[in-house]
Amino acid sequence: NFIRANHEKLLQLHEKVVAEGFGILKEIDTESGEEENFESEKISQPDKIEEPEKNSVGIENHKGLIDVETGLQYSAEMIEIYRDVLQTYCTSGEEKRAELAESFGAEDWKNYSAQVRSLQSESMTIGAGELSDLAKKIESAAKKSATENDTDALNFIRANHEKLLQLHEKVVAEGFEILKRIEI
Repeated sequence: NFIRANHEKLLQLHEKVVAEGFGILKEIDTESGEEENFESEKISQPDKIEEPEKNSVGIENHKGLIDVETGLQYSAEMIEIYRDVLQTYCTSGEEKRAELAESFGAEDWKNYSAQVRSLQSESMTIGAGELSDLAKKIESAAKKSATENDTDALNFIRANHEKLLQLHEKVVAEGFEILKRIEI
Protein backbone atom coordinates (compact mmCIF):
# COMPACT_ATOMS: atom_id res chain seq x y z
CA ASN A 1 0.00 0.00 0.00
CA PHE A 2 2.81 2.41 0.84
CA ILE A 3 4.42 1.80 -2.55
CA ARG A 4 1.15 2.32 -4.40
CA ALA A 5 0.33 5.45 -2.41
CA ASN A 6 3.68 7.00 -3.22
CA HIS A 7 4.05 5.71 -6.78
CA GLU A 8 2.32 8.76 -8.31
CA LYS A 9 4.46 11.14 -6.24
CA LEU A 10 7.61 9.37 -7.38
CA LEU A 11 6.47 9.54 -11.00
CA GLN A 12 5.88 13.29 -10.62
CA LEU A 13 9.33 13.71 -9.09
CA HIS A 14 10.81 11.64 -11.94
CA GLU A 15 9.11 13.89 -14.51
CA LYS A 16 10.44 17.00 -12.77
CA VAL A 17 13.98 15.59 -12.68
CA VAL A 18 13.84 14.73 -16.38
CA ALA A 19 12.37 18.17 -17.19
CA GLU A 20 15.30 19.77 -15.35
CA GLY A 21 17.74 18.04 -17.71
CA PHE A 22 18.77 14.88 -15.93
CA GLY A 23 18.68 11.51 -17.69
CA ILE A 24 17.45 8.28 -16.12
CA LEU A 25 19.57 5.19 -16.71
CA LYS A 26 17.39 2.46 -15.18
CA GLU A 27 13.73 1.82 -14.84
CA ILE A 28 12.14 -0.93 -12.79
CA ASP A 29 9.09 -2.59 -14.28
CA THR A 30 6.48 -2.38 -11.51
CA GLU A 31 4.70 -5.50 -12.76
CA SER A 32 7.65 -7.90 -12.90
CA GLY A 33 10.16 -6.08 -10.69
CA GLU A 34 12.81 -6.43 -13.43
CA GLU A 35 15.21 -3.65 -14.24
CA GLU A 36 15.56 -2.32 -17.77
CA ASN A 37 18.75 -0.54 -18.77
CA PHE A 38 18.63 2.37 -21.15
CA GLU A 39 21.38 4.02 -23.09
CA SER A 40 22.59 7.10 -21.33
CA GLU A 41 21.66 10.17 -23.28
CA LYS A 42 23.31 13.47 -22.83
CA ILE A 43 20.53 15.92 -22.21
CA SER A 44 21.42 19.49 -23.00
CA GLN A 45 21.12 21.91 -20.15
CA PRO A 46 19.07 25.04 -20.66
CA ASP A 47 21.08 28.21 -21.30
CA LYS A 48 19.29 30.04 -18.52
CA ILE A 49 18.30 28.32 -15.34
CA GLU A 50 15.18 29.88 -13.98
CA GLU A 51 14.74 30.07 -10.23
CA PRO A 52 11.36 28.76 -9.09
CA GLU A 53 9.02 31.36 -7.71
CA LYS A 54 9.10 31.42 -3.95
CA ASN A 55 5.88 31.10 -1.98
CA SER A 56 3.64 31.08 -5.01
CA VAL A 57 1.22 28.61 -3.45
CA GLY A 58 -0.85 30.73 -1.07
CA ILE A 59 1.54 30.72 1.88
CA GLU A 60 3.27 34.03 1.26
CA ASN A 61 5.50 35.40 3.98
CA HIS A 62 4.51 32.82 6.57
CA LYS A 63 6.30 33.51 9.84
CA GLY A 64 5.88 31.18 12.76
CA LEU A 65 7.05 27.88 14.19
CA ILE A 66 7.10 26.30 10.73
CA ASP A 67 9.48 27.59 8.07
CA VAL A 68 7.65 26.58 4.92
CA GLU A 69 10.64 27.33 2.68
CA THR A 70 12.73 24.78 4.61
CA GLY A 71 9.92 22.25 4.40
CA LEU A 72 9.66 22.77 0.66
CA GLN A 73 13.40 22.20 0.30
CA TYR A 74 12.98 18.81 2.01
CA SER A 75 10.15 18.10 -0.45
CA ALA A 76 12.18 18.77 -3.62
CA GLU A 77 10.37 22.15 -3.96
CA MET A 78 7.18 20.23 -4.79
CA ILE A 79 4.22 21.69 -2.95
CA GLU A 80 2.14 18.53 -3.49
CA ILE A 81 4.70 16.45 -1.63
CA TYR A 82 5.08 19.07 1.12
CA ARG A 83 1.32 19.24 1.55
CA ASP A 84 1.08 15.45 1.90
CA VAL A 85 3.98 15.29 4.37
CA LEU A 86 2.54 18.15 6.43
CA GLN A 87 -0.93 16.55 6.36
CA THR A 88 0.46 13.25 7.65
CA TYR A 89 2.49 15.05 10.33
CA CYS A 90 -0.54 16.99 11.55
CA THR A 91 -3.08 14.17 11.51
CA SER A 92 -0.76 11.90 13.50
CA GLY A 93 0.08 14.61 16.04
CA GLU A 94 -2.27 13.56 18.81
CA GLU A 95 -1.19 9.92 18.54
CA LYS A 96 2.48 10.96 18.57
CA ARG A 97 2.00 12.96 21.79
CA ALA A 98 0.12 10.06 23.41
CA GLU A 99 2.98 7.65 22.61
CA LEU A 100 5.54 10.07 24.02
CA ALA A 101 3.48 10.56 27.19
CA GLU A 102 3.12 6.80 27.63
CA SER A 103 6.86 6.14 27.32
CA PHE A 104 7.64 9.11 29.57
CA GLY A 105 5.17 7.92 32.23
CA ALA A 106 6.64 4.41 32.13
CA GLU A 107 10.17 5.85 32.23
CA ASP A 108 10.93 3.72 29.19
CA TRP A 109 13.83 5.87 28.04
CA LYS A 110 14.86 3.56 25.22
CA ASN A 111 11.48 3.83 23.46
CA TYR A 112 11.13 7.47 24.46
CA SER A 113 14.49 8.20 22.84
CA ALA A 114 13.40 6.52 19.59
CA GLN A 115 10.07 8.35 19.58
CA VAL A 116 11.72 11.72 20.20
CA ARG A 117 14.24 10.96 17.43
CA SER A 118 11.36 10.32 15.06
CA LEU A 119 9.69 13.56 16.13
CA GLN A 120 12.97 15.42 15.63
CA SER A 121 13.45 14.28 12.03
CA GLU A 122 9.78 14.63 11.07
CA SER A 123 9.70 18.15 12.52
CA MET A 124 12.79 19.15 10.58
CA THR A 125 11.22 17.78 7.39
CA ILE A 126 8.22 20.10 7.67
CA GLY A 127 10.41 23.07 8.65
CA ALA A 128 9.74 23.15 12.41
CA GLY A 129 13.34 23.89 13.43
CA GLU A 130 12.73 24.99 17.02
CA LEU A 131 10.80 21.81 17.81
CA SER A 132 13.40 19.71 16.00
CA ASP A 133 16.22 21.28 18.03
CA LEU A 134 14.45 20.70 21.36
CA ALA A 135 13.65 17.10 20.38
CA LYS A 136 17.30 16.52 19.48
CA LYS A 137 18.43 17.71 22.93
CA ILE A 138 15.82 15.57 24.68
CA GLU A 139 16.74 12.57 22.55
CA SER A 140 20.38 12.89 23.62
CA ALA A 141 19.35 13.11 27.27
CA ALA A 142 17.03 10.10 26.90
CA LYS A 143 19.86 8.03 25.43
CA LYS A 144 22.06 8.91 28.40
CA SER A 145 19.25 8.06 30.80
CA ALA A 146 18.68 4.70 29.10
CA THR A 147 22.33 3.66 29.00
CA GLU A 148 24.08 5.49 31.84
CA ASN A 149 21.31 6.29 34.34
CA ASP A 150 22.52 9.91 34.12
CA THR A 151 20.49 11.92 36.66
CA ASP A 152 21.28 15.27 35.02
CA ALA A 153 19.97 13.95 31.73
CA LEU A 154 16.88 12.58 33.44
CA ASN A 155 16.26 15.96 35.10
CA PHE A 156 16.59 17.64 31.70
CA ILE A 157 13.96 15.30 30.23
CA ARG A 158 11.59 15.91 33.13
CA ALA A 159 12.07 19.67 32.87
CA ASN A 160 11.44 19.75 29.11
CA HIS A 161 8.98 16.93 28.35
CA GLU A 162 5.87 19.05 28.83
CA LYS A 163 7.43 21.91 26.84
CA LEU A 164 8.09 19.43 24.01
CA LEU A 165 4.47 18.26 23.97
CA GLN A 166 3.12 21.83 24.09
CA LEU A 167 5.42 23.00 21.32
CA HIS A 168 4.45 20.00 19.20
CA GLU A 169 0.77 20.78 19.73
CA LYS A 170 1.36 24.39 18.59
CA VAL A 171 3.30 23.22 15.53
CA VAL A 172 0.48 20.84 14.59
CA ALA A 173 -2.13 23.61 14.96
CA GLU A 174 0.01 25.91 12.80
CA GLY A 175 0.44 23.11 10.27
CA PHE A 176 -3.32 22.74 9.93
CA GLU A 177 -3.59 26.50 9.33
CA ILE A 178 -0.91 26.32 6.63
CA LEU A 179 -2.72 23.40 4.99
CA LYS A 180 -5.86 25.55 4.70
CA ARG A 181 -3.89 28.21 2.80
CA ILE A 182 -2.00 26.00 0.36
CA GLU A 183 -3.26 26.59 -3.17
CA ILE A 184 -2.32 24.09 -5.82
